[in-house]
Amino acid sequence: VPIEQIVQNLNGVNVVSSNSMQNASSIQVEYGFEKNMDEAEDELNDALADIELPEGANEPEVSRLSLNAFP
Repeated sequence: VPIEQIVQNLNGVNVVSSNSMQNASSIQVEYGFEKNMDEAEDELNDALADIELPEGANEPEVSRLSLNAFP
């Protein structure tokens, strides 16, 4: 099952988008304003921990980006 499908089913997810290139992928997950981001990050990390990646693939990394970070 693609990571995008697993992430889309998490509670509070509004939008999932992804970009892939040779040897790398990036998935952006957008939540509603009401979602607690600490809880969202925990749920996302738990979901990613259950995914079996191809041999030699790096483990996923979760980073937060907030609209408050932009002027």
